[in-house]
Amino acid sequence: MNLARVLHSIDRSFAEYVDDLTALVRAPSISTGAHDPQAAAAGIQQAAALLVAQLERGGLQARQIQLGPERNPLVLAELPAPDPARPTVLYYGHYDVQGVDNPLSAWSYDPFSGECRDGYVLGRGASDDKGQLLTHVVAWSAFLAAGGQPPVNPVFLLEGEEECGSAAVRQFLAAGELRRYAPFLAVVVSDSSMFGPDQPSLTIGLRGIVFTELAITGPRQDLHSGLAGGIVPNPNNLLVRALASLIDERGRVRLPGFYDEILPVRQTERGAYAALAVDEEAFRRDLGAPCLQREPGCTLLEQRWVRPTLDIHFLEGGSPRTVIPATCRAALSCRLVPAQNPEVILAALQRQLQQHLPPGYHMTFDQIHTCRPYYLAPDHPLVAPAMQALRTGFGVEPVVSREGGSIPIVLDLAAATQAPVLLLGFGQVTDNWHGPNERFAVRDFHRGIRTAAALVEQLAQYPPQRPAPASSSSERRRRAGSSG
Repeated sequence: MNLARVLHSIDRSFAEYVDDLTALVRAPSISTGAHDPQAAAAGIQQAAALLVAQLERGGLQARQIQLGPERNPLVLAELPAPDPARPTVLYYGHYDVQGVDNPLSAWSYDPFSGECRDGYVLGRGASDDKGQLLTHVVAWSAFLAAGGQPPVNPVFLLEGEEECGSAAVRQFLAAGELRRYAPFLAVVVSDSSMFGPDQPSLTIGLRGIVFTELAITGPRQDLHSGLAGGIVPNPNNLLVRALASLIDERGRVRLPGFYDEILPVRQTERGAYAALAVDEEAFRRDLGAPCLQREPGCTLLEQRWVRPTLDIHFLEGGSPRTVIPATCRAALSCRLVPAQNPEVILAALQRQLQQHLPPGYHMTFDQIHTCRPYYLAPDHPLVAPAMQALRTGFGVEPVVSREGGSIPIVLDLAAATQAPVLLLGFGQVTDNWHGPNERFAVRDFHRGIRTAAALVEQLAQYPPQRPAPASSSSERRRRAGSSG
């Protein structure tokens, strides 16, 4: 592969790629929060058809897969004649978007105009995730147009339900539909952000999550507090006391065993994060927060990326009237780090909360959602080629980073392919994902495409990774080095 020729082709054809992106942004492919469900369904079909056309125009064989009348279509693409002697690289992305009524009056432009202005492609989905997934689509288009034998077999799996649970892609993976493409060298996901403007990064870690809603049920009906106060335990009081038992005054989680299995952070990784410049005061102002907090000895980035959390998101019970409510509710979550087990944490959480109930009172848990953390060691063999691709694409030295959030589908993709996931985000945290005035910098789109092309050349030098045997938590900690 002559990478210089491919990069030259990308530069020469870039205006056409911007047109491809603006056309895709104009499709109102809303999968959640749609004010007009019929228009959203039509937008989903429009976006999927556009992607099929763009992939086929680039030299790939593409089709829609419909897994049921209630499911949004998957778009699957591959080489017309893949070489069975070469490994597969799976590219994942999503073409569905969040709704725009948040409120619509907060937008400074039509959310689905797809216009290009002041160096940005504007509109819902421009950055999350249409622009980012297109970096790989058009990079392969440029590579195939340049001729030569593809060094790996690309497979694109693009979904239309990421914003509402990824049911179709999970069904597709559970059916083992990817097995015929094995062995996999890597999974490439561009659905996140860079560390900062002009600072590309490879995300090597995502926090996992435990989320649950709970309810406490006591008396048969609301009771007058003057008649029953002091003699009937108040579900609100019980809920507040139970929740208060979970966190101490320093923000440390009080669940037994909560911190026991955490995989220590290597000193080299801690040093890399410490070297990243962070304006904490500017960060605080951007959040609109009066102050920031962290555990003793942790930097701001360590607190965001490599430490677990427990947060209460919602409380409801009774009314402003003087009653003892019959029921009350709350929602809370824990963000987890390697190698915390969501099921173990959820069980400990339930046990501790239920200890605060008197006889006859009941606590129920629903809307439970769990996801394990994802972590790719900085010395994994595929980290170096990914970093080199970023150097080529952006012309600056990249960094490794982690994300405080969770992308559950990453764990499903890793399990289905038995391959590492490379998280190469080309967006910015200022791209206003899920909010008004979403955008994607044309410059980042260009550099992302160049990175995607360089990644193909880099990955071609590495054989597929075989899954390592499972090891105990103590052995994982020993190999990880010193703790943070």
